[in-house]
Amino acid sequence: MEAKQASAAAAVKAVALTVMVIAIAFTWALLLAGGIPLIASLSGVQWPLIALATAAVHLLLALVMLVRLRRQGPPVFPITRNEFQRDREWFRNLKPPQ
Repeated sequence: MEAKQASAAAAVKAVALTVMVIAIAFTWALLLAGGIPLIASLSGVQWPLIALATAAVHLLLALVMLVRLRRQGPPVFPITRNEFQRDREWFRNLKPPQ
């Protein structure tokens, strides 16, 4: 019963997260679509150059995040891993019944 409740709560959170990500993506796209012409008209620079600069900044940010994600993080579940290691040692040292 608790697993069903946890599953339903996780599903609700997953739907909310999906809607949030889609809304943020549309907001960012609309900000770019409106911001590039605005910057072009205020600065006098042609909009394709501003669009390319914006794309370069986004690509650089994506590459930085990719490098960061590929870095090795701290070990996951260190206490549980230690317990498993101790269990393995115990099984190795266990003598069969005679």
